[in-house]
Amino acid sequence: ANTIDETFRTHLPYMKRLGVTEKEIADARPHIDNSAYSHYMLCEAQAGDVLTGLVTLLNCSWSYAYIAEQMVERCPSACTMELRRVVRGLRFRGVPADESALIDRIDALAEVIDEKKAQRLCEIFENCCLFDLRFWDMVYTMGEN
Repeated sequence: ANTIDETFRTHLPYMKRLGVTEKEIADARPHIDNSAYSHYMLCEAQAGDVLTGLVTLLNCSWSYAYIAEQMVERCPSACTMELRRVVRGLRFRGVPADESALIDRIDALAEVIDEKKAQRLCEIFENCCLFDLRFWDMVYTMGEN
């Protein structure tokens, strides 16, 4: 729900300011890699507990924070106030803005888990990393792969 809210609050108005029409927005279909990533995250989060849900979000949160950092560092003149709002909007609502706080929360919840659960969470995190890589490859190639 927070991601959908963020889309309507941040991304749709920004797309409109860029000249993307209502029809183009309505006709847009997710790339299969994006659908697979989203479905994987949702399935794992719903099948698990709070800790599992946070682990599914961790890589995405890290990657957006890293990209925002690199944008500001490499091209500060391109970072207008409007772009900064969009970059801030890329973070998931409800997840601490500071990744160390998210990691601290995951660590606290993970203090009582057994080795089998820890291995499963590592597997979920690794899969999310691979999905995230495929997502950014898809963005880079504009969905041509």
